[in-house]
Amino acid sequence: MIILMFFFLTFPGVMVHEWAHKIFCKLSGLSVVKTVYFRFGNPSGYVIHEAPHNYLQSFFVSTGPIIFNSLLSFILAYAVSLLNHGSSLRILFLWLSFSVAAHAFPSEEDLKGASLDGLSSLKRGNSLWPLVGFPLIGLMWLAGRFGLIFRIAFAFLIVILGLVSAGQLVL
Repeated sequence: MIILMFFFLTFPGVMVHEWAHKIFCKLSGLSVVKTVYFRFGNPSGYVIHEAPHNYLQSFFVSTGPIIFNSLLSFILAYAVSLLNHGSSLRILFLWLSFSVAAHAFPSEEDLKGASLDGLSSLKRGNSLWPLVGFPLIGLMWLAGRFGLIFRIAFAFLIVILGLVSAGQLVL
């Protein structure tokens, strides 16, 4: 029930997560068949795209949200400094920043796809990129094992970094 409530309260982050997958599909030259930005259910959103032709496409499409969501969350937190102190937009930007960062990490399904594509690539001998990608995927998978606690901690970290960079918070 708590996890369902979390996804409901942070739905913009789910939407941005799926948008990041879609953006990285387009950047990788993969066509997108269907995008569901948010729904009540498991998964809460998804992107169906053509099969990647190489490991780098698979890696970046799978891990795109960690790059895009983290960057957007940081920018939103930083933007709080540009708003008037009495503005309710500050709260909106902080909530958006938090929810976007909370959904930055790729799902287990995303990481599984990149891992399997990496193994195939190594077996065919056509790329050594999986040797770079596997440790990163492993770290993301390990972080995902901590579930909701890690998502919340990561989101707070990104928001705090944005606020500190903007001079809104002094540590």
